Amino acid sequence: YDFSWIEQIIEHIKEKKWLSVPAISLYYSAYQLYNSKEETDSFESLKRQILVHGSLFPPDEIKDIYVLAINYCIRQVNNSQKIYLQESLDLYKAGLASGCFLENGILSKFTYTNIVANGLMVQDFDWVANFIREYKSSLKKEERNSSFCFNMARLEYTSNKNYTAAIEYLQKVNDKDVLNTLNAKVLQLRIYFEIKAFDLLDSHLEAMANFVRRKQVIGFHKENYTNIVKFTKKLLKLNPFDTQAHIQLVKDIQQEKVLSERDWLLKQLMDANK
Repeated sequence: YDFSWIEQIIEHIKEKKWLSVPAISLYYSAYQLYNSKEETDSFESLKRQILVHGSLFPPDEIKDIYVLAINYCIRQVNNSQKIYLQESLDLYKAGLASGCFLENGILSKFTYTNIVANGLMVQDFDWVANFIREYKSSLKKEERNSSFCFNMARLEYTSNKNYTAAIEYLQKVNDKDVLNTLNAKVLQLRIYFEIKAFDLLDSHLEAMANFVRRKQVIGFHKENYTNIVKFTKKLLKLNPFDTQAHIQLVKDIQQEKVLSERDWLLKQLMDANK
């Protein structure tokens, strides 16, 4: 795209005082969010306009704007601005209330799972439990049971460490999506380690490694899940009395560029050293 005229367009909008027009002001705020140094003010402006004027837009269009704002929140969270976890959840809640996240009455399983993850991170457990059950029927029929069970397993694991219930739900997950299956396997890995079912964990790690090799998991994902298996195996073999080995493993985990379970692995190392 050629954006060579964008600054002139921005100035023209200001001169004509068109920022009072929702269809212009909302996109103006979205543009400023990603291009202005005053990001916080731009985000607040965009969020306010979404909530006030969102009903004026077609559902598919306002959904894209919600996603744009939520993606900004995710970027801020990745930059350690944890306050944006609540901001993104508030946007998800508003989008659900408006109905814009549903297409022909169907909620994407990815949106469903992302909302649960967001709610669990801010520990809004009662709301998450209600959401999982309320929107189960909005999922595609062929994905419904698997997505419901996976997210219930996450809720049981995160909210009260009910490992038995979490495992029971995970055993009912039968997702054709490779990444969803791997995410379920990672949760199972965590549970086996935390309940010290090391024999089961050892077998599970071998099966998971074979699954990653066998399936068409490419790029970042293949490297990520391979690293999760590798470092969990190292964690299992670590001598708790070998201080130097402990320090080295912490360093290796911290320096690994592709590792989604970094925080969990480091926590297990910290707990083992108490």
